[in-house]
Amino acid sequence: MTARADLFHLVEQVAGARDACWKDKKELNLGRARELALSGYVILADWIASNQTLFPPLIENEHSEFLYDNYRTKSEELASKALKGIGWSRPSFGPEKSGDWFHERFGFKANSIQDCAIGSVKKSEQAMLVLIEAPMGAGKTEAALAAAELMAAKLGLNGLFIGLPTQATSNQMFHRTLEWLTRLKTQQDTGDSFVVELAHGKARQQKQYQELQNQEPSCVGIDEGDDAPRISAEAWFAGSKRRLLAPIVVGTVDQVLLCAAQVRHVALREVGLLGKVVVIDEVHAYDAYMSVFLCQALRWLAASQIPVILLSATLPPGVRSELLKAYAGDQLDVPSEVSYPAVTTVALGDSESASTAVSWESSKKTVKLEWLADQDLVTRCAEMADKGANVLVIRNTVHEAQQTYKKLKLRGAVKLLHSRFTAADRLELEELVTEKFGRNAADRPKGMIVIGTQVLEQSLDVDFDVLVTDLAPIDLVLQRSGRVHRHEHIERPKGFEQPRVLVTGVGELTDGGSPELASGSVAVYGPHLLLRTAAVLKDREELTFPTDLPELVAAVYSEQVLGPEGWSEAAAGFESEWTAQQDKRHGDASQWVIREPNVGSLSGLCQFGIETRDDDSPILQALVRDAPETVEVAVSLGAPNTRCWSGTEDLDAVQVDAVLSSVVRLPPSLTEVAKKELQIPPAFARHPWLRNLRLLQLKADSLGSLTRQLGGKTLTYSAELGLEVAIAPRII
Repeated sequence: MTARADLFHLVEQVAGARDACWKDKKELNLGRARELALSGYVILADWIASNQTLFPPLIENEHSEFLYDNYRTKSEELASKALKGIGWSRPSFGPEKSGDWFHERFGFKANSIQDCAIGSVKKSEQAMLVLIEAPMGAGKTEAALAAAELMAAKLGLNGLFIGLPTQATSNQMFHRTLEWLTRLKTQQDTGDSFVVELAHGKARQQKQYQELQNQEPSCVGIDEGDDAPRISAEAWFAGSKRRLLAPIVVGTVDQVLLCAAQVRHVALREVGLLGKVVVIDEVHAYDAYMSVFLCQALRWLAASQIPVILLSATLPPGVRSELLKAYAGDQLDVPSEVSYPAVTTVALGDSESASTAVSWESSKKTVKLEWLADQDLVTRCAEMADKGANVLVIRNTVHEAQQTYKKLKLRGAVKLLHSRFTAADRLELEELVTEKFGRNAADRPKGMIVIGTQVLEQSLDVDFDVLVTDLAPIDLVLQRSGRVHRHEHIERPKGFEQPRVLVTGVGELTDGGSPELASGSVAVYGPHLLLRTAAVLKDREELTFPTDLPELVAAVYSEQVLGPEGWSEAAAGFESEWTAQQDKRHGDASQWVIREPNVGSLSGLCQFGIETRDDDSPILQALVRDAPETVEVAVSLGAPNTRCWSGTEDLDAVQVDAVLSSVVRLPPSLTEVAKKELQIPPAFARHPWLRNLRLLQLKADSLGSLTRQLGGKTLTYSAELGLEVAIAPRII
């Protein structure tokens, strides 16, 4: 006990804690959030101090006398050098902005939504939540970055986290964030460097992230004489459970959801968000299960006085109220109706939220709405492409996307993009789509068809002349519609001057019995929201953006009866089933969230404490996304440079990159059989980036296709179609 007390007083003295924190106080109540953060800092300090490269032995020879003052001085020098070495820089976001700084940051004048977001932040001197609801393509990203910069400057914060639904959207946001930081660094001229991290399982394959990591100097062993401001990605932060610790982080929303989950090292995740502004995009995309984690995370962020910016195309009133109350407390008064578009704010301690309506008449867009029979899809897409229209086709399942591609590929220029391509092939396709159809596309094609799944639905800043989409819940249909005529000043083909959306994947809509819903769509979204979406769109010939968005979303997610009387029996059954499922999902998620910050002590906060070796474990992903466990595999195509993967020798850097480039996720139906039949090669098991990967070896069949049998199914891979999964033929 004496040694512990001496050590405590030593730390207290070095840190100056007695004078700063508890002088003349018998007891100090930090609050649960600060206690959790303090625990995280202890873990972090232990990790850094345990690194023998950063902290070599200090005793000069065996016979020298150990002197406390000398040890302390040298330790402080080493600690400072170590923090610099791992990239632990905390940039300043500068003083209050003046002049047309928004134009300097983004290259254009702020619109009404961006002005409103900036003005809302300027009014508050404390941590707050800002909810920006605006139509697709309205510049919510720039509004969030500008608001975050102002928040950081006003509150003395020095970091940023941006969370998005998918890896594809994270990659694009990473690119846009780097552009913003480049301008900020140049114009602010404070001499600060920006250390950034891309936080998801395929980050290693993103080209800009690779380039930043390959910069010299990097991480441990940094050149002490190099003080030039720069933007870099330091290797230390790419390690397991360290990604959130980087000053500026862009990644999947899982990173912040796990801050409210019962997992090991949750305290370290809390530390990762301290001192940052947290931005969460596409809030409407998070279902009932994920929302439990999101709301609990908001409670802890508020307890830690961390400001939050939420972005959404539009939200059901109940969801909006739930998010605001999670941050500010259940006592918060939230209006049942909010104008649209709008910026809603609530500062910690406020008793009611403030919502500011934004005028958006100048960008009103009317979209022509049509219903398209599934059997006519191929013919209509080909006809529109022949007339020069660029057509985006979004199907709800990978199988349907692949089948549509096969039928259309002989009709002209067609590309396919979904989640079952290898990491390298998918990134190449994503880059091609954004290059051809992005805001700054220099060589926009004519008459091209891009077929995909939900990976094309969110946050991708791309523009097409017409959209063909499977029926989906109303908010997702509207979100997909944001890919049509998104950018101004594009010359449209004749007949496509008005944006069009064609909805397919549903039977004939009559006033008799309820329509037949595509089985794949039902498997993904369930029949309840699909039928209600069909009901609100049934008799419409046009959609007006943004005017119609809140009305349609509120109607579908309300309790009012929708659709013809002939649909009522089926609708009632679907609603009862959906309500029971929502209750179950909410209950399932509630078992895995940590307690609220004002309940109990830290002891037992993580009752289960799920153990994983890395952030990208399928167990963690399944935990916060209510998804069945899946398996990632490295696809070996039989090439000479992949034959060594199954050997026992360690892989060099080039081979490791080749493995990571080949990774694809198997569908959930193959998880158990993959665990039994596919092995983790010894060389994979010894590498921190590869240790969860199993090897899927494909061989060329008599037709030249790369294939194999697994669990009664035939797996085939090609760079054109991705991974195909079909029921294996019976051998008689």
